[in-house]
Amino acid sequence: MQRIAAPVAAAKRTQPETMQATLLQLCQGRFLTLRQLSELLQRSPKNIGERHVAPLVKAGKLELRYPNVPNHRQQGYRTVEGVTA
Repeated sequence: MQRIAAPVAAAKRTQPETMQATLLQLCQGRFLTLRQLSELLQRSPKNIGERHVAPLVKAGKLELRYPNVPNHRQQGYRTVEGVTA
């Protein structure tokens, strides 16, 4: 996972398309929390959640671990099957 995240983590600024593609790759086949994603990508959880994860969820590209409780403290995100980065 660190190999996938490394180009984004090393860059001060990243194009939104690159960030979203990286998020989809990281979440492929596993649920990751905002905290885990922020540590891998060296970004704040708030920034990742608001600017990148929320639009991917809304677009149907990421699914929630707890869909009935969107603000669950252990909420995780996984790439929807069939979606590629």
